Amino acid sequence: MHKQEMFTSVTNFLVILVVLAGLIYLGLKFINPSKYLNKTRDQQRISDLAKIQTALDLYIADNKNFDKLKFNQIYDSASNQTGLDGSGWLPLNLLSASVPMPISFLPVDPLNKDGFYYQIGVNPQAKTYEIDCRLESADYSTKAKNDGGNNLDFYEIGSDLSILK
Repeated sequence: MHKQEMFTSVTNFLVILVVLAGLIYLGLKFINPSKYLNKTRDQQRISDLAKIQTALDLYIADNKNFDKLKFNQIYDSASNQTGLDGSGWLPLNLLSASVPMPISFLPVDPLNKDGFYYQIGVNPQAKTYEIDCRLESADYSTKAKNDGGNNLDFYEIGSDLSILK
């Protein structure tokens, strides 16, 4: 190999290396990994709350009630207990319904710490409930603000969005 060919090969290699380094730098600058993780966790939260809502709606439709739960008490996923038989973070035996539940365990928040918990409040007499969670992605901030609930910082769903403050 001649000196000229060797010089060209090394130069080409260095140019490719500089271009790749630049692309990686720009990719990390514009594709923020933590932003992506926040958004992914929020998608999971929204999906989990919808599943819990469906389970509670089926439970109520089966003429079950919230007699064992207290009004003005918040039940949250901080305990990390996931049983559907009343042993989970929501002390309600969802398995007592005659219809199959769409979930096999009570989901917990993907972080489940530092203020990121799923929480439920009920009105036992009216058989109504509210399920809340805090979202972390700016991409979903309008979802929390426009959900019809009374707390702009939380995503709220359920049959009475005024139960939790």
